[in-house]
Amino acid sequence: MNLNKKEIKLLFKIGKIYYYNNIFKLIYYKSIKNKISIIIPKNRIKKSVNRNKIKRRIFYSLNINKFFIKIYPSYFIIFIYISKKNLKFNILNYNIINIIYKITNEKIFDYRTR
Repeated sequence: MNLNKKEIKLLFKIGKIYYYNNIFKLIYYKSIKNKISIIIPKNRIKKSVNRNKIKRRIFYSLNINKFFIKIYPSYFIIFIYISKKNLKFNILNYNIINIIYKITNEKIFDYRTR
């Protein structure tokens, strides 16, 4: 399920930020439901075909790994793709599994300076 505009604005204000392997920047916050959104900036990947391919790969990886996502507590998550390379599915899938595992087990730190 995707986040709406209000939820995205809320996440950017109060969410925790986590950088993962120079591939993803995550913004997440505990919530009632699991909702995920994917952002791929135009200045990182120029062609829309490649941006959409990466989004499809990420959504497919999340769809395959549903057993990780259904672990409580639930989260609002924004995946911001910060790599300039068009990565293969296997690499994205491995990194997404690690990210979900670290978020659900709270083994990450907030790098935001307020």
